[in-house]
Amino acid sequence: MQVLLSAIAFFRTIGISEESSRRAANRDVWPCLGHIARAAFLSLTVVMAGSDLQAQYLGPTPYLSATDSPWSGLDFSDGYFHLEDFESAPALKPGLSLDTFDFSVPLFPSADSVDGDDGDPTDGNCHPCNAWWSGGEGGVMITFDVETLGSYPTHVGLVCTDIVPGATFIIEGFNPSGGTLGQQASTGLGDDNFSGGTAEDRFVGLVAPEGISAMQIKAVGSGSGGLEIDHVQYGAGLVPAAPASCIVDRSEEVLAVAAGMLPGSALIPGAIESNENVKLLIEREVWVIDDVLNLDAAAPGVYADFGDLVPSTIPGGSAVSSYLVHFDGVDVGVFFQDVELTFAVPILGVIALDVSLDVSDALLGAPSISYPTGEPTRGLEMHAQFDAFELSSDMRTIRFDLELTGKIDQLRIVTAACDSDPWSNEGCALDGLNGPPLLMGTGPLVAGSVNTLALMHAAALAPAAIFASLTESPIPFKGGTLKPSLGQLSTLVLATDMNGEFTIAFVWPASVPGSTNMYVQFAVLDAGAVQGVALSNALRGVSLP
Repeated sequence: MQVLLSAIAFFRTIGISEESSRRAANRDVWPCLGHIARAAFLSLTVVMAGSDLQAQYLGPTPYLSATDSPWSGLDFSDGYFHLEDFESAPALKPGLSLDTFDFSVPLFPSADSVDGDDGDPTDGNCHPCNAWWSGGEGGVMITFDVETLGSYPTHVGLVCTDIVPGATFIIEGFNPSGGTLGQQASTGLGDDNFSGGTAEDRFVGLVAPEGISAMQIKAVGSGSGGLEIDHVQYGAGLVPAAPASCIVDRSEEVLAVAAGMLPGSALIPGAIESNENVKLLIEREVWVIDDVLNLDAAAPGVYADFGDLVPSTIPGGSAVSSYLVHFDGVDVGVFFQDVELTFAVPILGVIALDVSLDVSDALLGAPSISYPTGEPTRGLEMHAQFDAFELSSDMRTIRFDLELTGKIDQLRIVTAACDSDPWSNEGCALDGLNGPPLLMGTGPLVAGSVNTLALMHAAALAPAAIFASLTESPIPFKGGTLKPSLGQLSTLVLATDMNGEFTIAFVWPASVPGSTNMYVQFAVLDAGAVQGVALSNALRGVSLP
């Protein structure tokens, strides 16, 4: 209720009606963006103040068997993945515990298990099968034992198989320190059938690169009805990303990984060792650097010795893309030879030395990742046969040889900003105390992809509203210009952190056709603005096929 009242007060301040503000303050009501808003933005999770990591909730989505899990095709071979279907309860999968002990036995008439647990996901029921039941509104706390698992899971999901109609299904994840990773609330799941059926069987999940120590599930408003869950699934490991839009070809030894899907400590020596592949961390697809960027090589040729390097620079204000090659083998002496990467845009340069890598971490590093800054052996040793690289004559292909003589080998590849980047800055920012708030979008806007909106340089600890629309229709607003169309406007009230920043992550739904436009802009309560409200630049995102 307090959030709702704060939202209404803020919208009154910026000139939105109370009726509109009540709709805007309710996360379950984003009617103007239709299925895009519901499928994408309603699955977003607010990143808590003080955290640079992105946590992303998924679902609710229909679920009849394990193949319906959004993670059924992901590669967890570098970590672990477990799915608990409770068919062997009370025995549970490693590292998993629940604070209630109320599994539904097969003979219990209202036991509601995932349909496919009997081998047939099409018959509408699973008898006799197990699920996990929790009565009342206390819910159940699921916890993960890091000593048993080796690391906290980065992916946790489960299936709600039964809930009282009208109840709100709430899940809340917690980070390794016990802090909240936000909540997701879903309504309308209950179908008033307590003896099986699949109409309300829905998957919900959470991805958090920093790790998930626990998840609490509640059915609020259910009285003594409680809820049933099944198929608790949890895993940790590298999640291969789809090839970035700028990467057109790569050797089979290269595992391309999106930064948001990596554990935060992944680049620390020994964290993710493999003799089978080289990781390619997609750091920044399109990024405007704040300062001069120093390069170790920026021209075609072979670089097999320190004397071959010819330093160069990229001026501040330039738009670039950045990729970090990371090799952390199990054994010293492991090597890769003739590894190639080809980009759709020119390579502007390569950063290969310890000091250069350290300095560029601050300019190009992904915010969710801890870099081995200061590690004396992270760069290339640059000796003729191995730890060398070559840039092609058209500056679009890099070939490199790596031999592990220290703890790790890394090199950073900087390219021109990708022409097919789906995000564009549309201007219309209005200054506040810290100048114009900056809104940036990242992610490919393709089906199933993780995308982010990041607000910076705004007033600290201030209410902020997202304005989103499928069309643009610029109008005067609080001394500036609001670009998203009021005729199709959807809004949501949030708040900046102590640094005047805010980040949200969302999954782009598969149902949205290619070339769909989305216009987004922030309004922030700011005493330094001409009429008390600062505006970020407007962003236009265009979905890719």
